[in-house]
Amino acid sequence: MQNKTEWNGKFLDTNGRVGTMRLELGPDGRAVFRANIAERDGRHLEHQAEVTVNREGGRTHLGPMAPDSKGGWQVDLAQQDAGSYAKAAHSGTYQVAGQGAEVPLSRGVMILWEFR
Repeated sequence: MQNKTEWNGKFLDTNGRVGTMRLELGPDGRAVFRANIAERDGRHLEHQAEVTVNREGGRTHLGPMAPDSKGGWQVDLAQQDAGSYAKAAHSGTYQVAGQGAEVPLSRGVMILWEFR
């Protein structure tokens, strides 16, 4: 993606999993994010998905590429003050449709930072 903006952060899932997230926002209303999921047995899983981006005011919504997608991420984030740590912070909740062996997540919270 050319002219992309990167947000990096962490998430905590109701299934007890934690991990890191990197979101690459393109200028075309699409984004790619990569999740590195820490399994409870110490293994790490990686997952990548392409999502649509809808930004209104200080809120950002990420959704599946196709409206009828059976497996997809729904993310709702609100912009927060990041102080001197980063250019911006975004916190909110997510939900994964069709979770299972490929993406062992269900729903949870995340915070992403846009660094200077």
